[in-house]
Amino acid sequence: MGANLDAKTLALIGVGASVGANCFPCLEQKVTEALKAGASVEEIAQAVQLGEEAKMQPNQGIKALAEMLLQNAQSLLDRGSAGGCG
Repeated sequence: MGANLDAKTLALIGVGASVGANCFPCLEQKVTEALKAGASVEEIAQAVQLGEEAKMQPNQGIKALAEMLLQNAQSLLDRGSAGGCG
């Protein structure tokens, strides 16, 4: 698969991914792994921030869609259901 990442880098990636996934037990495990692998508190905080940023992107998209739908509520009623879930 190519070059191997060191344990610290893998743990920091795991920290960011855990934050993005809202996985509490994963985050605790990955922060512990990162500390054991020599990551500083600042490096872990940066990984947390990156995970938060990644998580917010889809959130902003759905928020924008909700606002657009509410602004066009009457046209939604006029055209009927467009399918979707449920």
